[in-house]
Amino acid sequence: MKWGLLGVRLGILGINIVIIVIIIMSIVPLATGGMDVDIPEGQTSWTVQDNVISLSQPVRIYNGGFYDFEDFTVHFYLEDSDGSVITDYRNSPVDIDAGKRTTVNINLRIDLNDMGEEGMRNLVFNGTTFNMLVEIDTAYMMKLIWLNVNVSEEMEWEPLIQDYGINEWGIQYYMVGSQMQIDVPYFIEASEMLNDQDVGIDCVLRNDTSVMGNASEQVTLQGYTEGTLSFLLSEEASQWLLHNEEELTFDFQIEVEEVTGNQEYHYHWDPST
Repeated sequence: MKWGLLGVRLGILGINIVIIVIIIMSIVPLATGGMDVDIPEGQTSWTVQDNVISLSQPVRIYNGGFYDFEDFTVHFYLEDSDGSVITDYRNSPVDIDAGKRTTVNINLRIDLNDMGEEGMRNLVFNGTTFNMLVEIDTAYMMKLIWLNVNVSEEMEWEPLIQDYGINEWGIQYYMVGSQMQIDVPYFIEASEMLNDQDVGIDCVLRNDTSVMGNASEQVTLQGYTEGTLSFLLSEEASQWLLHNEEELTFDFQIEVEEVTGNQEYHYHWDPST
């Protein structure tokens, strides 16, 4: 799969995690001369390869106190609502010398392959909640004092596909020779993160006893996307629907890369309306 756009979104999530580091450090009172933390602009880098997102972000920390911070580590732990671990990272220990500014490199690695099919479906179609732990460990006053600060947060994730389906009120039919063609309008409401992303659409038309038709289409997303699926029925099915009421079912499916979403629609067919 090519999850570049999803990588952007998760990259933004990673930046939010780094910002929490700033929040944590702002409440650490041990550096009596003050502590300053900032994120250098333009130095954030991220890559997406083989479903693995790598995010690198330097964080500059100024220790204005009298003592060094020794063995300074930052621990990130992130899991989704199903308990799947998204990332579990701890940087190598760094000493932050008194009276100096030290750069701590935060390197996050998020392997989407570990999320599983249901986890990916939540990202794309259902939305989910990330549970996040950010923890800082360090020693102070020549390791006479050990400090542990941690913050737990929940982060809501809105689905990339917000809504999709068919518009039953717009269903129409007409005859092509002795065969009936049924046109079914559909819609997909997607995040702008998926703009220009190709998705596959498949739909099966059936009654209680058999499949009456199939339709498929490839479409490029642009925010709110609309289109029409056309079902060309057999002569036998056409004649039956032309003269009889019927309870029909539309099995509507869209596929974003290799993640699928499904909806089922029941429709009362009346050729006289």
